[in-house]
Amino acid sequence: MDSQNKLSFHPGSEVTYQGEKYFIKKVIDLSSILLQHSSEKSLVTAPISQLLPLGHIDERPFSSPDVFTDEQWNKAEKRYAIIEPILFPTGDEPITEQVVRISLENNIHYTTIYRWLKRYEQSGELSSLIPETKSGGKGLSRLKGDVDAVIEKVLEDCYLTKGRISIEKTYMELKLRCRDLGLKPPHLNTLRNRILALSDEVKMTKRYGKKISNEHYKPHEKSYPYGNYPLESVQIDHTPLDILCVGEDRSLVIGRPWLTVAIDSYSRMILGYYISFDAPSFVSVGMCVANSILPKEGVLMEIDLKGEWPCWGIMKEIYTDNGADFKSASFQKACSEYSINLRFRPGGRPNFGGIIERMMGNFATKLHDLPGTTFSNTVERSGYESEKKAVLTIHELDKWLLHLIVNIYHVSYHKGIMNTPLAQFKAGLLGNGKTIGTGLPKRILNEKKLRIDFLPYFERTIQEYGVKIDHICYYSDVMRKWIHSYDAKTQRSRTKRKFIFKRDPRDISLVYFWEPELKEYFTVNYRNLSHPPLTLWEYREALRTLEAKGKANVNEDLIFSAYQSMKEIEQGATRSKQRNSRLKKDYRAKISKETSKAQLMGDIAEEREPDTKSYGSVFNKIILPFDELEHGTFE
Repeated sequence: MDSQNKLSFHPGSEVTYQGEKYFIKKVIDLSSILLQHSSEKSLVTAPISQLLPLGHIDERPFSSPDVFTDEQWNKAEKRYAIIEPILFPTGDEPITEQVVRISLENNIHYTTIYRWLKRYEQSGELSSLIPETKSGGKGLSRLKGDVDAVIEKVLEDCYLTKGRISIEKTYMELKLRCRDLGLKPPHLNTLRNRILALSDEVKMTKRYGKKISNEHYKPHEKSYPYGNYPLESVQIDHTPLDILCVGEDRSLVIGRPWLTVAIDSYSRMILGYYISFDAPSFVSVGMCVANSILPKEGVLMEIDLKGEWPCWGIMKEIYTDNGADFKSASFQKACSEYSINLRFRPGGRPNFGGIIERMMGNFATKLHDLPGTTFSNTVERSGYESEKKAVLTIHELDKWLLHLIVNIYHVSYHKGIMNTPLAQFKAGLLGNGKTIGTGLPKRILNEKKLRIDFLPYFERTIQEYGVKIDHICYYSDVMRKWIHSYDAKTQRSRTKRKFIFKRDPRDISLVYFWEPELKEYFTVNYRNLSHPPLTLWEYREALRTLEAKGKANVNEDLIFSAYQSMKEIEQGATRSKQRNSRLKKDYRAKISKETSKAQLMGDIAEEREPDTKSYGSVFNKIILPFDELEHGTFE
């Protein structure tokens, strides 16, 4: 069964197209599909972007990984580890026999296994395996949960240590701890089954050390093992771009943007990217991953770019460096929600990141042809005034990058794969006579949920004015009932309850509030609706402006006042620039008029000619519009 948040393309699957029910007959290419009407039996070719699963509801409440406790999340991950071999079988064992075997190995009833399978298959998300919250009213036993906790602690303290304590001695320790806590100890077989459920690699690592474990379980590779098919392995990295960008008013140079890119190891196809003035963080990583998973038709239509970028779907693995931005708990939870494995580049193994670093290097070379480039080093930059030459805004650079990726890089021959990235990607999915395709990946339908899942979150109390995040207040009536509410777990200490909020760095005029009773995200706007929308970068620039002026007690009004002052400075610089340009133009026109008049009179004397040399470099240079800049070819 397909989840309501994902759409698969298996022949025979039921879908909705233009409000009618159809069956999928055949995948034609990465953008179109052959359908058969459910009653009329007529055939029609439909764009993949316009298909929906049967019974799809556009807006439905959804949860997010960050709203669950670590304990709940760990339980869901354990449940997933139990059913994963059934979801992705590697042998020919019938599913019924597999379920029975796994239920016996884990001491879990087989009906429970089937229930977990059904819940996961309906959603495709790890959070569907979160245990349902039950009321712990008077007289309800919590014994099983307490014993489970004791078993976990004994395994951690005794069995999974370098002391290599036997199962029998571990069981003796378990019985002693249960007796001290007044709990009935479980049977020895319960402990044995719990140990059997642990992976052999984990047990060897804990009991014999990582070195010996790696010798048994880690492949001895000379370099990073490239993906065997599309979306199996995706590499992500950041780089500062060798170019200076100007503000939207084109009057001030802002600085060098950062680019975060995700590349498919199998095809070298760029699956997504994120460009910003902010330094790399969980925000840029999350935005890049979300952009990589989601379809790209809307991105191309938005700027009317001709070309195809038929990439979408959840990757199996993300391979990256050991940066803190990739190791944040929020990012790891978001990846777990979509069953994405995180793999980190081993220290001292630079060859493990060669694919994406070579691609970044090639992109940098192309940037050196643009006005405002900083080049790669001071030798290349010698004599070139980058700040004076800078003319592109970050949005124009974004458009240029998109054109480079879609219409040059993806269709250029790549020596590493002996093919173009686009052709290699298509062959990996659809097959080409030499390769058996894996089929089209599932498409995520709820874009809002995916983007929210990969946004950073904040925990805040709710006051009478709403909630304050980075000096800015937000309010909505949906928050009213939670004003000054206390945490139920700490009623005696009267600790204020904290709620989860998320924020998109591209527009901080609103935040997303997780309503714990309705279990749904709601949009909450500025409390003061007269404030203009800001990006996170603009907010930080306004804050830096205030700090430079020595402002100690920063508040919301000062932030927006500083932002307004920044805009006025930019607008003033623009007007000054336009006025100087107009004066120079009028002066040239006057010179030209006087020169023509003198020529007609035959009375031109060299000593009376006006000195225009100082304007030659400005007025004789041909300025090309952005769309006419040459991009070159990709090497």
